[in-house]
Amino acid sequence: MASITGSTVAQTAQSVNADTVVDLGEQGLSEGDVIDDYLEQYFESGVEVRIPEGEYEYHGSGLGGSHRNAAVVGMGEVIFTNEVGEYRETIEADGGVVEVRNITLRGAAELSRGEEARFRLQAGSDGHVLIDNFNLPDGVADPGNAIGFYTPSDHAGVVEIKNCYIANFSNNGIYASSPGKGSDGQVIVDSCFVRNNNITGIRLGSSESVARNCLVLNDKQAPHIYSGSAINMRGIRIREAGDDLAIENCEIIHSYEGAGGPIVLHHGAEGGTGSITDTLIRNNTGTDAVLEKGSAADGWTANNLSISGEGNLEYPSHFEGVCVGDDCPVPTGDDPQNDGTSGGTDDSNTGDSTTGDNSTDTGDNSTDTGDNSDSSTDESDTDVGTGGTELVIVTENSDGVQYEFTATGEITGLYDRSQYSADTGAPADEVTENDDGTWTATGATGGGGASGDAFQYEGSMASFSASGDVDAMTLYADGTEVSADDLLAAGGTGDDESSDADGSDGSDGSGSDDSRQKTVIFDGTAAETVAAYTFRVTGEVTRDASISTAPQGNRFDSLDDVVDGDEVDGVLGKGIDGYRYTGRIVEIEVDGSAAVTMDHE
Repeated sequence: MASITGSTVAQTAQSVNADTVVDLGEQGLSEGDVIDDYLEQYFESGVEVRIPEGEYEYHGSGLGGSHRNAAVVGMGEVIFTNEVGEYRETIEADGGVVEVRNITLRGAAELSRGEEARFRLQAGSDGHVLIDNFNLPDGVADPGNAIGFYTPSDHAGVVEIKNCYIANFSNNGIYASSPGKGSDGQVIVDSCFVRNNNITGIRLGSSESVARNCLVLNDKQAPHIYSGSAINMRGIRIREAGDDLAIENCEIIHSYEGAGGPIVLHHGAEGGTGSITDTLIRNNTGTDAVLEKGSAADGWTANNLSISGEGNLEYPSHFEGVCVGDDCPVPTGDDPQNDGTSGGTDDSNTGDSTTGDNSTDTGDNSTDTGDNSDSSTDESDTDVGTGGTELVIVTENSDGVQYEFTATGEITGLYDRSQYSADTGAPADEVTENDDGTWTATGATGGGGASGDAFQYEGSMASFSASGDVDAMTLYADGTEVSADDLLAAGGTGDDESSDADGSDGSDGSGSDDSRQKTVIFDGTAAETVAAYTFRVTGEVTRDASISTAPQGNRFDSLDDVVDGDEVDGVLGKGIDGYRYTGRIVEIEVDGSAAVTMDHE
């Protein structure tokens, strides 16, 4: 099934044809040094910069800039420790290939009001940005405004994100839909493990963009963008109306019941086309497994799509090639790691390959940011109505916007809000009452980084208009991202993305079938120490290479795990060990620090 490499060195479709190779070790870099100055000096067009294996301080600079045929490559296990919290680097290929490979950024971004963290990826029409095994496992401290990877609307070439582990971000893991409303550059997300990111794990929208061989796992609550904002953890979201998009050979697993829809086709994608192929969805939420907003799914097809779980198993009615229930076969597509194994373990596998809601962190690196009861329990994109709505208008990396909106009830500027407050200084955000009893607010956001204004309005939205860099504008109603059309269409009932389906379509929710295949994953990517583990099952167990990784240069991950009948003994360094089994796990023991995620039994 899907390759969840996230910490492995893989072959890439593109490579840099650099004129010069610079080894930073030969230039004086030693383990523990600040890496920024070295990168700023040597990372330029025509140069491949090589970083010796080790751990280095990262102060938020050195990877950015517009280059051509340039690369930064970690030689073995290279770790950057985030020492500053905020980072805002733009990695751009104005031509040729620009590559960043084999780096893990450790340390959650700790952000104050107005700060943000993200890596921005973009390419000119003949450029290709390749991000290969660049891992972001720690995301952002809760709350804080952080994106894993962001691709702007003026991206016109190719951005390729491969073999990456992206987890615990508040404002999308991979936010790459904007080119679909701009220059329509292609985005390829291949063999990535995307876990517990708010808003969306993988967000696409431009033509010929694809999510391929990916695992999207939402099994714990993600961080908030700001204090009190909603949690809305979609899996893969198609946000714009590009042509020929694809979701291929992926697993989307929503075992956390507070997550949103596994696949969401947003109404902004109406008129676009795409396909979902060789993909498995495990859904324990109340939102449709494949959620169609408006008529966004009209141009989409499905083939070899398996849907199971204890939640809502609905999908667009015109989809063919869909199997629902625990007896569906595990879809198998192309071998993502080219290691001679297919996605499933063998042709007899008929279970649902899932990691369920019995997640247990055996070390001290838990990324759980809150009690499940504090989060949103549906995937409502537009549940804004007439009982009082907080509206936040945010722009990021923009030239600013000017806006005006009118509501049928009173509008109040939130001047004392901790983040994105309305402005009292010039140019002030203003609220006035009209002669007809309606209220109007006018204002503007600043340019540069993140800027925003907040209001509370009663009644319903009567009109909304904006000018300036509107492509960079995002609207949040009560903490949930919405569009202006959503605000105008809401009349108290909202357009809730959840439904009344009871999940009975092919599943009784009992989970009592010991013959169905399940998954257990031991994850060492965020661990500080080596872990040894053993477990035993009542049925059969096999190691699955397609959901396992072995980082280059880590001697512990190169050791062979022992599968002896119904029992497994293994050692884990910085990789991921994944197993498929039948029956139940009756014994499990972990010595060391590793995250263990087990299928719901």
